[in-house]
Amino acid sequence: MRFFFDENGPIEILQAVCLALTAVIFAVAFLRSSGARALYCVAAFGAIVTATTRETPRCSSAFYDGGMCLTSTGKDWIVVLGAVLCLAALVWRRLNWRKVLHPVALRWVWPSFGVMAMLAGAEVAEHVVWMAMEESLELAAYLYLAAFALWFLYHSRQAPVAREAVPGSLTPPR
Repeated sequence: MRFFFDENGPIEILQAVCLALTAVIFAVAFLRSSGARALYCVAAFGAIVTATTRETPRCSSAFYDGGMCLTSTGKDWIVVLGAVLCLAALVWRRLNWRKVLHPVALRWVWPSFGVMAMLAGAEVAEHVVWMAMEESLELAAYLYLAAFALWFLYHSRQAPVAREAVPGSLTPPR
């Protein structure tokens, strides 16, 4: 069982896969959202792409002993590509910054505080060299974030499409 929690062990691969899928979910939610929701999706995507590279073993690491890995250069390029995608998304989708920066927009952010608390606990566990607790808290945080991303995606929507009035119809257009 100890092998599961080792540095670059199976739990870290599970964490990286969970994070990568969560990034995809937030990307799809971005396409279906607007305003503060869209900005949150972009920010979450960028942070998750960076976290995914952090959880993926470095091929040149002293702890790496086979399996999935990224080179140092590969990790850097993935983070840069993620940042470019985030900037392109913000240029592509014009945001009404007055609405985005309104305090009511924080309602889409508060679940992230639970993730941050779990990750802070993982950092504490790492400093006291309690690796199983560190990796478990990280996985719990990433699974919680994935569940939140799915909830966010479910509740995302595009602006309703205006219907045209059909001649002879009594139903007015929206």
